Amino acid sequence: MNTLRAPGLRSVVRRTAAPLGAAMLISQVNSIVILLALTRIGTRGMLADYRLALSAVAIASIVALPGAATAVGRSAAGGHAVAVALARQRLPWALFGAIGLTVTGVYLSATGRASTGLAILAAALVFVPWAVTDLAGAYLIGAREFSRYLRLQIVVQCATAVWVAVALLVVPGAAWPLVAGYLGLTAAAQGVVLLRLPNRPSAAARQECYTYGKRLSRINVLSAIDLQLDVLLTAALLSRPDVALLAVARTGGQFVKALWYLVAQANIGRLAALEESRSRAESMRLGVWLTAGFAVVCGGAAALCPTVVPLVFGHDYAGAVRVAQLLLLVPAVGGIGSALELHLKAQARVRELYVLHIVKPLTSCVCLPLAILKWGLLGVGIEALAIAALYSLLTGWLVVRPRRSRELAPAAVPRGLGVGR
Repeated sequence: MNTLRAPGLRSVVRRTAAPLGAAMLISQVNSIVILLALTRIGTRGMLADYRLALSAVAIASIVALPGAATAVGRSAAGGHAVAVALARQRLPWALFGAIGLTVTGVYLSATGRASTGLAILAAALVFVPWAVTDLAGAYLIGAREFSRYLRLQIVVQCATAVWVAVALLVVPGAAWPLVAGYLGLTAAAQGVVLLRLPNRPSAAARQECYTYGKRLSRINVLSAIDLQLDVLLTAALLSRPDVALLAVARTGGQFVKALWYLVAQANIGRLAALEESRSRAESMRLGVWLTAGFAVVCGGAAALCPTVVPLVFGHDYAGAVRVAQLLLLVPAVGGIGSALELHLKAQARVRELYVLHIVKPLTSCVCLPLAILKWGLLGVGIEALAIAALYSLLTGWLVVRPRRSRELAPAAVPRGLGVGR
């Protein structure tokens, strides 16, 4: 029996959810501000180039040891300051990512897609410092320095918002200054924090963190690709203007994901301190509330989309309405799955989590191109709903599956597995 005492919900909210929620809210608001600036001042092609460049950065991060951030956070939670040391070890991996971006940018520029190629080349120039300094935020969260993390986010989001406004006025119609400034300013702010972090790791702690980061990086390859697959396939199978429509359509879903992240942070410690049967029952109850809440909130937002999307982003983006409506319904369909996955993480059901993080993205990789070819941009929303239903069913099956004796005890749950969908 697990005899750990669960922390009080009020204490968790005050110390964890509040500062993390504020940081996430600032980030989401900044994303909306940048999107509004691009839709109202820029063009659909410019927005598409900006979004494609950021997706390319996310794909390049796959070879830049992305699991290092999770490993650093987990190590910091255990009292080990390995962020600076691991940043040095991550450097050659980040160089591979920058080379990949450079090759992609040159290829696109040489094949008649110069604006997209320039945006990706701009990302390649600042990718290495951006990827390396990303460990600063992970350390602050793991070390529970949430107020400091909030201050970092305020600086980053304010600086990037100002830069986008200036770049749109000085270099109108070009996405590459936006990409370079966004990533470069983020790297600069994170770098200042990283250089001020303690650097006293033992050789054993550093090696353990590095090994764990490499392992997580391999595990999450498919999931990382899956997160960007809709944007990349839309560009490949449809058109750049459709990428801009998709960027607008995804906006509401990003807010819902941020809300779920806060709910998960407030509950994962409590579930980890419970017996497995009680944790399962609590996560099921949470899933019911999530499904009901998301159905009401997201359903209402979906009903307002035909009015809100053209009003806020302009009539040029009215084509995003139906996709936005479908994507807003995804959290309601996947609400049970999200809560049950939280139970798997809290109870250290690592084997089941690996199955989930392989089956779900693989299925999406097969189904999404077929859906886009059949239904066009609307296929992105249709496939997302189908995958959300599969996700909930698969997670439910994994939850009732008996635990194997060789798996970790709940108290040893790896913090690095993350939360949310």
